[in-house]
Amino acid sequence: MDMPRFKARKGDNMDTAAHVLQPAQQTAEQAIADAQHEAGEIRSRARQEAEQIIADAKARAERL
Repeated sequence: MDMPRFKARKGDNMDTAAHVLQPAQQTAEQAIADAQHEAGEIRSRARQEAEQIIADAKARAERL
């Protein structure tokens, strides 16, 4: 005995795709925002460290 086959309507497929893709889009957007925030913090720390290295080098040069 064959099992009955149900045809999905085109609109149902689109609704399902949208339902699946929406959380994926939100997750991707959050990952991008998190990465941008972290990159900003890394840049800030690097800038501070570079400024400190330059200040130390200038102080050392003045002592020579």
